[in-house]
Amino acid sequence: MPYTSYMTDWKRHLAYGVGIELVITFGLFFYQFSQITYIIIIQALMIILISPLVMDLDHHNSKLREIFVGGGLIGSLIGYYAKIQKVLSFSLTFAAVSFSICYFFKHRGFIHSIPFVLIYGIGLYFLTKNINLTLIGSVGCYSHLFFDKLYFKLW
Repeated sequence: MPYTSYMTDWKRHLAYGVGIELVITFGLFFYQFSQITYIIIIQALMIILISPLVMDLDHHNSKLREIFVGGGLIGSLIGYYAKIQKVLSFSLTFAAVSFSICYFFKHRGFIHSIPFVLIYGIGLYFLTKNINLTLIGSVGCYSHLFFDKLYFKLW
């Protein structure tokens, strides 16, 4: 499949992914409206915005990669000047992993696969302990595969 047949624009991945995720979000939380907290809303917004772009972390020009590296470096500075060793260590590690991931994985390789969607979903569940947020993030992540026309890519 030639490179031009893929949806290469991060803005379209984000727009289509967010649209699909919002529909899923309203469907999942419609009957649980009384259980929604500010924390769940913040987690849902972060997951909705990150999930459609997470598969492009293996690309040198990934916008999400740039945001993660920048955020990690800013967090490192905050940890350093505030003398909070855990923030400094986590932020430096986060920035380093975000920066280097494109050197370890070929673009549209493993990270563009259904097993990665499952790993991403499992990671979301361990972070949030919320199956609805896990489903929203997994659908958003899979939307990237769908719009890249890699519907059933297993590896």
